[in-house]
Amino acid sequence: MVIMESDAKNYHAWSYRLWFIERFNLWKDEIEFVEFSHAYKDAENNSLWSYRYFLKSKLEEFTKELVEREIAYALKLLEEKGMMNEAAWVYLKGWLALTP
Repeated sequence: MVIMESDAKNYHAWSYRLWFIERFNLWKDEIEFVEFSHAYKDAENNSLWSYRYFLKSKLEEFTKELVEREIAYALKLLEEKGMMNEAAWVYLKGWLALTP
């Protein structure tokens, strides 16, 4: 956690967190951690968005509703934090690419 506080964009820290959560089955609070602990603090963090994408893909069944919720989430953050947020646009593009 210390690494995340000092460098929230550290790809290796996010990778290690992912390994740790997966290895010890600690999924319970991860979405809340991502949304409330980091998303509004650093909405331009590509590693954070990638981690959120992985979590959503892993923890929820792929449905139209999931895609719609994630699109709405990304658009809301873009509106609140600025439309020039490339990380949020890439996240949005990832969900849109999965839809037929």
